[in-house]
Amino acid sequence: MRWTSAGHSSLTAIAEWARRRDQAVLARLGCPYDPFTGRFTAPGERTLRDVFGKVDAAALTQAGFARLTALTPSSPCATAPDGVREREQRRAHRTAAPQQGDVRPSRRAFAVDGKCLRGAVRADGSRVFVLTSVRHDDTLTAALREIGAKTNEIPEFTPLLDQIDDTGLADAVVTVDALHAQKDHARYLVEQRHAHYLLSIKNNQPRSQAS
Repeated sequence: MRWTSAGHSSLTAIAEWARRRDQAVLARLGCPYDPFTGRFTAPGERTLRDVFGKVDAAALTQAGFARLTALTPSSPCATAPDGVREREQRRAHRTAAPQQGDVRPSRRAFAVDGKCLRGAVRADGSRVFVLTSVRHDDTLTAALREIGAKTNEIPEFTPLLDQIDDTGLADAVVTVDALHAQKDHARYLVEQRHAHYLLSIKNNQPRSQAS
């Protein structure tokens, strides 16, 4: 499970956080009201577990991405390895080398990668894997797809990026690992989504690697 906005990473911690909230906060969260006690009731861990199990992970990711995007400054302020903000580096570069013309703004970029959810287990005992698309500049998760127990990441690539609208993906760069070095993926990005790609090539594709 990923960290919540309250800073907790487990259902037990979330339930404990809810129990410590005052009545005003519980009311704002929409918790049920008990007319006999005259108080709002915080959900317990079992209730949270049941609710999380019924939520569409992709829909929840999209809603969270839309909300966090609205709260994120429009200008990316990513930090370079030397600790200097990239925006400050671009300003210094323009000042030091004006003869080279204006520096083009960075493209939007999304990293597509598969992950295993630690601690998440299906009823049959198998582990849960998801495919995510994360925005490079602020690490917000833009889309998420659960990978079925009897399949892999490859068929989930197109449905994953279909969750990102055209205004977000057009002219952006999508970075993926060697598993997704597929012709169909490249055609989809360029021809259908008008995006760019950066693929990793390994020795299992000698002709592509040689070219």
